[in-house]
Amino acid sequence: MEATFVGVTEPTLDETLHDVAKHRPDGVVVVPYMLGDGVLTGRIRDGAAEFDEEYPYVDAACGDPLGTDARLLDVLGDRWQEARTDSVEMSCDTCKYKVELDGYESDVGGAKAMLRALTHQEAHADREDVADDPHTHDAPAKHVAVCTNQTCAADGAPAVLERLRQQVRDSEECDARVTRTSCLGQCGDGPNVAVYPDGVWYQRVDADDAERIVTSHLDRERIVSDLDSQLL
Repeated sequence: MEATFVGVTEPTLDETLHDVAKHRPDGVVVVPYMLGDGVLTGRIRDGAAEFDEEYPYVDAACGDPLGTDARLLDVLGDRWQEARTDSVEMSCDTCKYKVELDGYESDVGGAKAMLRALTHQEAHADREDVADDPHTHDAPAKHVAVCTNQTCAADGAPAVLERLRQQVRDSEECDARVTRTSCLGQCGDGPNVAVYPDGVWYQRVDADDAERIVTSHLDRERIVSDLDSQLL
């Protein structure tokens, strides 16, 4: 498998196909790594067709775009919620520029960006009082994981996830990060919510329970007993 690009980024589709032809493959399938159809996918089809004509000993074809997935709606909902509440948590350290640009030399992606992030984190490690000088790199006191796998999602987990995040943002007491997770192995008893480092698992949680989990457990360290699965 070879990764290539149809825009201005190198290697271009034409360059990659010519390099692949040197290996005398029986066939080549070009798959547009895109959600939907459009101008760029048309260029990809044209490129595959031209390659097929130029190299008769290689059967070349163009596949369809990836298409949509229901999970993309969850991601879109997360991004919208973060933008609406001004609480974007995504790190851009690995998706910066690929080359050095004047004035943005420190924003080159890949390994350089990772090194910069680690160096930046180390710069905050010697604070005398972390509580008085918090930073985004600091680990939260609690991590809340909400299963959004197929069964839990069908039972309302996305709504639980959003409500928990909103309640945490509104709280002045708790220090927690709420994230989605894949299957927790308790299908049929969901939506499932795990709180760590406490090791408390809540089952059959609905959106209305989110406020109780935050105000009781995260704010005051009191387990919501009627939701506690007692698995751990």
